[in-house]
Amino acid sequence: MVILRRFAALLSCSAVLCYAGCGHGSNSGHTGAQSAGDAVATVNGEPITRAEFDTQMENYTPDPRNPVAVPTGRAVLERLISNLLVEQLAAQQKVAPTQAEIDDEFDNLAFQTSLTNVKTLEDQLDAVGVSDDEYKQSTIKPLLSQLKLLTKGITVSDADVQNYYDQNKEKTFDQPARAHIKRIVLATKAQADAVYQQIKSGSKMFEDFLPESVMHDSPTGDISSWVPLDAKHAGDLQILINAVNGVKTGETALPFLFKGAYWIVKLVEKRPAELVPLAKAKSSITFALLEQKAQSNPATFVAVKQQVREFQIKSKIQIPEARYADFLQELQHPLPDAPQPTAAPPTFHVVPQASQKAHP
Repeated sequence: MVILRRFAALLSCSAVLCYAGCGHGSNSGHTGAQSAGDAVATVNGEPITRAEFDTQMENYTPDPRNPVAVPTGRAVLERLISNLLVEQLAAQQKVAPTQAEIDDEFDNLAFQTSLTNVKTLEDQLDAVGVSDDEYKQSTIKPLLSQLKLLTKGITVSDADVQNYYDQNKEKTFDQPARAHIKRIVLATKAQADAVYQQIKSGSKMFEDFLPESVMHDSPTGDISSWVPLDAKHAGDLQILINAVNGVKTGETALPFLFKGAYWIVKLVEKRPAELVPLAKAKSSITFALLEQKAQSNPATFVAVKQQVREFQIKSKIQIPEARYADFLQELQHPLPDAPQPTAAPPTFHVVPQASQKAHP
């Protein structure tokens, strides 16, 4: 059911990956100042420009939840139109997110990213050529628009937030001591020893040997997630943790056998254990509780989905290119939804859950 299928999945996007899958533009949002002359589509008079369509094409990754192969152009256009319809419906119902709410959720996501990832959200966005403002408008705005449609009239009290914080303090907000490391992975002990001696002697730098590593998932050798340094979170990382604990920041540890190969690690940064204060966690807790309330009432989801369907049918959607004629027909005359089980409500993930499990 084209756009309506997107409605159920929209909130499952997160962080930088969401830019390719959920966004509707590389500009600062669909303002009336934009010309429709270069638009690939218009939705109730609001244009989706060629520039933003091309940006999405460059960053496109297929949705793994949709097993049906769809041409890339149509898939991107579907996502752009879907997001814009949801935003317009939220505005019509007077629940559109304010700029302050969008900024607050960006700050919240940036903070949560800092707990799990050694690179800031801003650095990750910059790596794919996306500005903070572009990400706010292309990703956070449609996510918040849908959440506010689903939770219209629902509130979360300060007492609710405090209770959630108290109940999840140890599991979610108690952050262990952790480290940011780089690694070189080599096949044999002889190779590892020879590389280590050259680094130790100063004849070559750690980074000089990155091309020799058998693991090339990061060109800089960084493990993207923070490595926990306490026994509670260690798991199968204890050998790695022992190596990290044996060196100072900027130093390189002796080679060690780990996961079938010989690792040489460099300690970039250590952070002490900390408890995330309630003031920092309040925004993420609020969204988590709103998410829970949305999940607890499947009837609300069905009702809002029907509202999106009706709004889509009434909307004036134009796609000039003839190759999308069939797609446009589906948008204007959507097929009825297949019957859905009512026992299990949809799952949403507005706020990524922090995890201290490293994945080297």
